[in-house]
Amino acid sequence: MFQTLKNARRRTVETVLETVGAAEKTIDNEFEVYSENFYDMMEDMNECGAAVTAVLLNQKTFIKDAVELTKCLNRIYVKNNNPEHWPGVENHLQYTEAAARYEAALTLIDEAYRSSSAKVSGEIALTPLRSAVTAMGPSVENIIKERGELVKDYDSYQRRLKVSQEKKRQAQGKPSEAEATAEVTKNEGKVQKSKELYEASNDKCKREIESSRRAHDTLIDTQLLTLLVCQARLFSLASQRLEEIITLLPKQKVDQVKDRVDQYIRQGGAKAQVEEKSTLSVGFDVLMGKAYVSDLKKPTEEELAEEEKKKQEDLERAAAIVKEDENKKKNSVATPIPPQNRPAPPPAPSSYAKSNPSPPSVPSAPSSAPPVPSSGPKWKTPSTTPSAPPAPPSAPSAPPPVPQSAPRGPPPPPIIPKAPPKPKEQLVVALYDHEIDTSDELPFRRGEKIIVLDSSDAGWWKGKHSVTGAIGIFPVNYVKPDDT
Repeated sequence: MFQTLKNARRRTVETVLETVGAAEKTIDNEFEVYSENFYDMMEDMNECGAAVTAVLLNQKTFIKDAVELTKCLNRIYVKNNNPEHWPGVENHLQYTEAAARYEAALTLIDEAYRSSSAKVSGEIALTPLRSAVTAMGPSVENIIKERGELVKDYDSYQRRLKVSQEKKRQAQGKPSEAEATAEVTKNEGKVQKSKELYEASNDKCKREIESSRRAHDTLIDTQLLTLLVCQARLFSLASQRLEEIITLLPKQKVDQVKDRVDQYIRQGGAKAQVEEKSTLSVGFDVLMGKAYVSDLKKPTEEELAEEEKKKQEDLERAAAIVKEDENKKKNSVATPIPPQNRPAPPPAPSSYAKSNPSPPSVPSAPSSAPPVPSSGPKWKTPSTTPSAPPAPPSAPSAPPPVPQSAPRGPPPPPIIPKAPPKPKEQLVVALYDHEIDTSDELPFRRGEKIIVLDSSDAGWWKGKHSVTGAIGIFPVNYVKPDDT
């Protein structure tokens, strides 16, 4: 115990002297680079985890919103195909089968493709990354802290050795020379021992940081591969289902929409205002495949007039197609649909579904995040400083003196101080259903209450379900404070 106090005081003194520039500090430039890169690496992993979490949440929200859209469209088609819905009015909707299959396809994409992709992304990419950050950070930090204490010991003993050597020089030929020589010998031994401890700790730090770097590289490679494959698989399967439905629609109209999209793609994307580019800029776009060689020259007035004429012809052709479709529909005799081929009406939405809005999207890049998410969950070294106990209640003040003329009654009962109230648990109530994608998340339904256990992160809190007792993390923007 006594030696621990001595070490703490010696290191504190050395820190103060180094701060004011009164003592030299041992610096290993290679270690400084290692240490700086380690903390930068941990920050990158935190941001990556927060970004993956945001992508999975936003992707789930986007596809679920798309499912709601398809349900709405299909409901309109089914309702308008019912003769009793609008008696005596002809129904002009043409894509009833496509609407029904569109809803079924998006439901499949959400429930099978998206959820499976998110599950694999969480198991192989996100969860190992979170675990590595949580374990790796505090472990290496403790080793760096130990190394810092040993380097202070080494610097302190070196400073003491210089002082004792100066005293020995001044004591030459005097009675105190032997004592000064013994002090130098003693300090030389301490310097040698502290140097060995410092160098061993310094090498250990470098090895641990190098090991962390290797683990980091493996994790990041796994992140890239897993997310890329999962996203490609999700988009590929979704595209196949949607392309099958597109074959039910008029090819000419489909091609017109595709051509319009491709036109914007060739321009580099849709822009609110297209600025005129210089010849050099257009030439660079040609090299990058974003423009054609014909774009290098400005169109003449004749070419502009020809382009305008072509646009007008396209519009007239489209109007003629629409008119032809309408005439065919008027002249055709409606054939009743057999009962077994009629699309089933959509299920009546429950009161819960109506009152359960889609959850909001989570913002991208967790800053240190948090950010992450920002900012995915960051590791934190738990504080070892105990919190101060509550102040004891003050003693009741003495009663005022009773006047001499007043009769003295029995003394008042003693005032018993009340015990301080227990801290109230922080309760939150769910705004939306939370379907988990990884095993460390907490599932709940809208309206259920959660006891908050840890609210230190800006994007994800840790909580305990008030009914089931399950513990896990959940997105902050899915809950609100419980006012009851």
